[in-house]
Amino acid sequence: MREVLITFLFALVIGAMINGSNGPAGSHAPNTLQQETPIEDSSLVPAVTQASFDSEVLQSESPVLVEFWATWCGPCKRMKPVVDEIAKDFEGKMKTVKVDIDAEPELASKFNVNGVPTLVLFKNGRPVTTLSGVIAKESLVEQINHVL
Repeated sequence: MREVLITFLFALVIGAMINGSNGPAGSHAPNTLQQETPIEDSSLVPAVTQASFDSEVLQSESPVLVEFWATWCGPCKRMKPVVDEIAKDFEGKMKTVKVDIDAEPELASKFNVNGVPTLVLFKNGRPVTTLSGVIAKESLVEQINHVL
C-alpha cells in the first residue's frame, strides 16, 4: 500500500512539473520546462485590447481577422509571418489585429479561445469563422475569400 501511495505522489509531482506551476493543466499558461523566446511585435498587425476591441473589431465596417496569440506560444511564432502576409495582402479589404491572451484573458474567454493561435474572422461585428492551430496560408486565404 505504501509503495502505491509513493508511486501516486511521484506521478502527481512529475505531472505538476510537466504542466508547469503557472496554472492547471490545459490552461493558457506556458509550460515552464519549455519556455520559448517571446514573439516580437509587428506593426503590420496592431494589438487590440478590451478597451479598443469594440471600436476596432465589432464596429468595423470591413471584415476583421483577429489573431489570439501569446508571447510564449511556439505555434504562434510559426503563424506570425503568415498573419503578417495576410495583413499585407488584404490591406484595404480587411483589417488584421491581434489579441494577447495573457494581457486580455476576458476577450479570449468571451470568444471561447481554448488554445493559441486561434484566428477569428469577424464580419458585421460577428464571428463568422474560427480556425485554431497552425494553418497554411492557402487555407486561410480561402476562408477569408469565402467571407469577403
